[in-house]
Amino acid sequence: MAQRATQRPGRAEQLQFLRFLAFCLVYIWHADDWTFGFFSGGVGAACAVSFFFMLSGLVTGYTHFDDPVAVTPRAVGRYMWRKIRKLYPLYIFTMLFAVTSSKIPKLVAQHDFEALREPLKLLLRNALMIQSWFPADYFSYNGVGWFISAMIFMYLLTLPLLALAGKIRRSKRPAAGLCGLIAGFSLAATLYCYLMRGEMWEFFEYVFPVARMWEYAIGICLGFLTRLIRDRSPQPRPARRLLLTLAEVAVFALWIAMPYAPYQQWSLTIARWLLPNALLLLTFAVGEGGLSRVFRARPLVALGDLSFECFLLHGLIINRYTKDFAALQGGRAGNALRQTRQAGETLTRSSALGNAFNLLFCLMLTLMLARLIHGAKRPERLASPK
Repeated sequence: MAQRATQRPGRAEQLQFLRFLAFCLVYIWHADDWTFGFFSGGVGAACAVSFFFMLSGLVTGYTHFDDPVAVTPRAVGRYMWRKIRKLYPLYIFTMLFAVTSSKIPKLVAQHDFEALREPLKLLLRNALMIQSWFPADYFSYNGVGWFISAMIFMYLLTLPLLALAGKIRRSKRPAAGLCGLIAGFSLAATLYCYLMRGEMWEFFEYVFPVARMWEYAIGICLGFLTRLIRDRSPQPRPARRLLLTLAEVAVFALWIAMPYAPYQQWSLTIARWLLPNALLLLTFAVGEGGLSRVFRARPLVALGDLSFECFLLHGLIINRYTKDFAALQGGRAGNALRQTRQAGETLTRSSALGNAFNLLFCLMLTLMLARLIHGAKRPERLASPK
């Protein structure tokens, strides 16, 4: 099994470009003041976030398929520490940089220490990465930080989920068992979303970590299922490769089209994306089709390697750019991130060309800064979106 993986290296690099495409959906939503009516906006971003949770689980399951798992407090603590130590430096920097756009500098300058208590309390929540557990102000400071907060909970569940999937892998019918587990988690996620519909649906169906654990668990099962398929499948012949290419094109087209399909609000954040994201990830994780070969091109993989940095940085760049743009225009600009936009403040639109310039220029700045931070370290081809 290990020998076969060595003989077929880099087969999952195509997932990196899918990560970048998912980031672009989030970027378009957060820069929606500059986008055009045919973009999917927040619906596409919801699809992307669900994709990130599933991909994180898939990478974890794929990577630890053969590893013995000990579910002990010590083992869980060590696993979480490795993950937190890896992501926390950039996370804390982006959070502190977001302080420059908060009320804290003004309140300090005015010596209004009583009013300072609330923003400092929110800052502490963000520093401890627990903001996603509170039903208010979960988008404070760096708005996308809630995702990192939710992922900390996923890390806590990782070893028990790996142990469960590993037990099924050692059964007589592992593929059937994993598919049954995926179906069970999908049903639980759909039922949860339906029961949590209501006024606070954004928190309970989007931000709350418990709501996202189903997608992560499905992803781990998909990672195990991918390894079972790949380790048992023969080297693809031309006819089989053609069929797999058609399958990749079909699921990719479905993934692109789904944000434009009608939907119920209660299903918007999780339930409607379970099937298209699962099909996309499984098909491309197997990676035997022609589209996977295209996505393994080095420039596309390099874009995917920057996705985590881009995810944490893009909101800060958009916010700073919109404020400076408004100052130069002598007008007022709102926060391009919908989560932190003040009522009545919107970015002045100049023209279609100007909006396109703003959209692409901020994306370019995000990529450049992400590349500088990513630096010369060797990219992890199967790294999760963290």
